[in-house]
Amino acid sequence: MKRNASIAAFSLNIIISMALLYFIYVNHSYKVTYVCILNHNVYSLPLSLMAILFVFTGLIMGFLSSKITSYRNQKAVSAYEKRTESLSVKSEEDEAKIKALEAKIETLEAALESALNNNK
Repeated sequence: MKRNASIAAFSLNIIISMALLYFIYVNHSYKVTYVCILNHNVYSLPLSLMAILFVFTGLIMGFLSSKITSYRNQKAVSAYEKRTESLSVKSEEDEAKIKALEAKIETLEAALESALNNNK
């Protein structure tokens, strides 16, 4: 299942990349003018350059968001591992206490039986 999803994601990536390259090729002669909000200057850029800038900005933001998500997931996994380990240790401690109590009960039962046999 993972392999099929990986192949589908790779295929989709190739299709989108080809569509973007076609868009850039077709629109390389068009220019886009915009006004910068910060300094109120008017700039003119080729549409293909604008598309490439948007794609690289998207790639960088996607990479950063995946790293942040990966970091959060790693923290959650380590917290889960610590919790599981502490539960395991507690379970082992409880089993050891139960065995010690069973041994004490057996000792007391043996002492009670010997005391009852001595009284007869």
